[in-house]
Amino acid sequence: MSYIPQHQRVNYLDPVEQKGRYSPSLPSDRPIGEPGYAEPDSDPTLPLTSLSKNLGVDMNEEQSGEVESGPSRKRSRVEAFRPRERRSDRNGHGNSQQPGVGEEYGQGDGYRERSVNVDIYGRDGGDGYVGYGQDHMEHGNGNGNGNGRIQGDERQNHGLIIPSIFGISPRNEFTKMIGEFILSNSKGRENVEVEIKLGLLMGPTKSGEAARRVRMPTMTEMIMPPNYPIGPFSSNMTKTQNQSLNRLLNSATESSLSTPFPIRFFRAQHVDSFHEMSGPGRGKVRVSRDKNGNVVEGGCIVKHRIGDLNVYSPQEVFDWRVSVSTEEPVPLPSGPAFMVREKDRACYRHQLVQVDLTVVTMRDDKGKPTLSYEIEIELLDVPTLLAEGEKELSGQPNKFDEILQSFLDTVRMLIRNVE
Repeated sequence: MSYIPQHQRVNYLDPVEQKGRYSPSLPSDRPIGEPGYAEPDSDPTLPLTSLSKNLGVDMNEEQSGEVESGPSRKRSRVEAFRPRERRSDRNGHGNSQQPGVGEEYGQGDGYRERSVNVDIYGRDGGDGYVGYGQDHMEHGNGNGNGNGRIQGDERQNHGLIIPSIFGISPRNEFTKMIGEFILSNSKGRENVEVEIKLGLLMGPTKSGEAARRVRMPTMTEMIMPPNYPIGPFSSNMTKTQNQSLNRLLNSATESSLSTPFPIRFFRAQHVDSFHEMSGPGRGKVRVSRDKNGNVVEGGCIVKHRIGDLNVYSPQEVFDWRVSVSTEEPVPLPSGPAFMVREKDRACYRHQLVQVDLTVVTMRDDKGKPTLSYEIEIELLDVPTLLAEGEKELSGQPNKFDEILQSFLDTVRMLIRNVE
């Protein structure tokens, strides 16, 4: 089914009771076609459209429906509830502190579910809720109006914070989405490269309009739907931003010297020449040579872009793009190059990632140079990530999310500290 943006969905969330629980159901007569997106609002002077209007939701109807549902609705939610945890937690690799209650079941979504014995909660007292054991009131003034303060034995936790009321933490949905994107685009491929570039997501423009950064109705970072209409991704930055990141990474390198995984700094000065390849779908050959003119190890490749996932970060100066590509080794071409790029890189290699700050020089026909500045963050050991991802899919203990989280958090630390 194609993605349908929220502001174009009809109100199909009317409650439909199915076996004691309420589930959304799509109307059978709704045509399913290509999404019809509204253009991103690139003009900050225009107000965003009302959310309730876009959703087509009548709040009065929604509230009245909840009142009419009465106690049975509340009771249905309690009886239908089953807490969920990551499948890998069953092997002791999660934060679960929940005792083994009920049976495990559910295969295929990366989680396991534990059934809850509703009988332990007692009988419905007539107000739509069920209680545990004898009726009692806590944190209140006798009327059930609590002040939210922790009292009694709850203070004796010695500073321990339980991940949730269920004793476990849910899987990070953002990290999960990035991981699924990487796995789906890497499956069955060799020589896979996973990298993130910083830059700006530009909005779509008409002829004669100035390019502007896309503007979305969100206050935090968001993954853009792959088929959402946007303009180009601009991966350039200013010289000042490049110098700021250089200082930041140099400071991190110095601070890491006494840690188990120090950052290793090195310079790489290459000249990349690009050559056309004969044959359909062959792309272009990139040949990388050092400053002495020698082809570097693995320096003659054809790079195929498999997929991109864009992340919009409205609170930061940069957005970012996750890319999955393959780098296929090929013989050295004999024909002339149609483009040459001189690259001076400051490389910072850590446990899982390498950050490359690059000054790119391109020359016109008269030899006049034009400088641009880029940064990319590359995952060093893609085969290990993919192997851990397969373990995650099959329910085995793994570090798939941990590797991804370190990768993504490196990006976040960079964009949140650039000046």
